[in-house]
Amino acid sequence: MPKFSYRALGRDGKEVRGVLQAENKADAIARIRHNYPVLLNVSPHDEKKKISGILSMEIGNKRIKTKTLAILCSQFAITLRSGMPVGRAMRMLAGQCGDKRLQKVMEKAAEQVDSGSTVASALEQYSERFPLTFIETIRAGEQSGTLDRSFDRLHKYYDKAYKTTEKIRSALMYPMFVVAVAVVVLIIVMAKVIPTLANVFADLGGNLPLMTRMMIGFSDFFEKWWLVMLGVLFLIWAGLKLLEGQRKERSGRRRPPLRFLWWG
Repeated sequence: MPKFSYRALGRDGKEVRGVLQAENKADAIARIRHNYPVLLNVSPHDEKKKISGILSMEIGNKRIKTKTLAILCSQFAITLRSGMPVGRAMRMLAGQCGDKRLQKVMEKAAEQVDSGSTVASALEQYSERFPLTFIETIRAGEQSGTLDRSFDRLHKYYDKAYKTTEKIRSALMYPMFVVAVAVVVLIIVMAKVIPTLANVFADLGGNLPLMTRMMIGFSDFFEKWWLVMLGVLFLIWAGLKLLEGQRKERSGRRRPPLRFLWWG
């Protein structure tokens, strides 16, 4: 019996994905609609396609960049003020997106908007791509009939956030460069210079000062265990990244107040 993959919306409005066996596509559609009120897509299940999807799985941050969001909101506000329908505007902006991930999201969201869904509900299904504030501000704009003004305010907010982040990054660039150079110099000293001096001191004989003996001992330790030290530093960095991602995910689930976006 053939298998069919489907996407549907449950009674709570959340998207549901699954695979079922049916005699034909019509039978699959009837069985899915019996459990879910809104059917989005039904297609024959392809195991090879599933494997290729796993191989092409994204690695890294799934969120759309702040600069891309600022540009998208600006274009959205302009197209909506011109009187263009929302679904057509989303398809047009999808064709202009340089970000392939955002392009796919906009194309799928445009199909749902043309089917009668709201913009916020369509984008909410891709909440891992967008900040919660972005979706909730769009929802407020749709409910109040001022969607173009909401996109304009979002553009100003994300544009300001992007510029602030770039200023901070530029201010930290020089200190980070100095620290990197210092680390490289320290590695060269510990790996090359101090072992040479230690051999010279050993040939000369005599008692060395405590500080010199400590530096030679640290150099010997570094020479033997440098690979382990690099591994520990990598694990610490990976752990901090994982904790940061979990913190952002937890904060993204909360519903922050939207008042700061409406300040003039």
